Amino acid sequence: MKKNDYRTFVGSESVASFRGYHPKTGDKVFAAFSASHVPYEIDRIKTNHLPSLAEMTEKGIDLLAKNKDGFFLMIEGGRIDHASHANDIAGTIFDTLAFDQAVQKALDFYHKNPDDTLVIVTGDHETGGMGMGFGKNYFMTLDNVTHTKESIEDKLQGVYQGNRSAFYQHIAAQFDLSTLSDEEKSLIETAMNAVDKKAPNLKNLYGGYDPVAIAVAHITSKRAGVYWTSYAHTATQLPLSAIGVQADKLGGFKDNTQVAQTIAEIMQVNIGYQG
Repeated sequence: MKKNDYRTFVGSESVASFRGYHPKTGDKVFAAFSASHVPYEIDRIKTNHLPSLAEMTEKGIDLLAKNKDGFFLMIEGGRIDHASHANDIAGTIFDTLAFDQAVQKALDFYHKNPDDTLVIVTGDHETGGMGMGFGKNYFMTLDNVTHTKESIEDKLQGVYQGNRSAFYQHIAAQFDLSTLSDEEKSLIETAMNAVDKKAPNLKNLYGGYDPVAIAVAHITSKRAGVYWTSYAHTATQLPLSAIGVQADKLGGFKDNTQVAQTIAEIMQVNIGYQG
């Protein structure tokens, strides 16, 4: 990238220079702050050592907006999907809020440039079959979510290695689970028994995740009034929102392939799609 005149920001040590970087017309940028996924937002905000999705969005807009021919920018809050796969309610909520803040950066740009900007917000699928409000419980109780200190999906996978006392101490300290009901403890003990006995088909039963971590995820979710039906993608209909130039063309229900075709038509770009 450097040999091709890109301004590069690689690794966490480059974050300060990224935050202080002011894009100039003609700049080309490559930024990769982590060797793999960025941290879950619930973990990232504890140290602020990596840019938020909103920060990266804002910097990307600042750079691309200097192109006199306009620009197309795609931003993904991809860790929402990861958290939902693992039925991690705290991870899902915090990364959704982080995505919302990134969308706001796009809307800020739209309000300054309403005549030639289109902002679209959607997703490729729902994950986990998350549902809220069961029985007579119409409201979520989020105390346990806001008190959760770490993401379950990243920070609890594989922690249980046979020492039950150490594991209970860990979830008490890190996930605010110092007091468990008989039902909750039974759920964890059942998962521990399966791990200890190396029960067959564990990965198939728990979607490839650590059964003990999943048990904790389901306890924190249930305490918040949230339930899950899957560890996979579901066929739930997704919202498709748009504001700006020709946003009316994106109303109603559409097949996912229609979205790409509609965007291409609005931008007057031939993508070679044959419907």
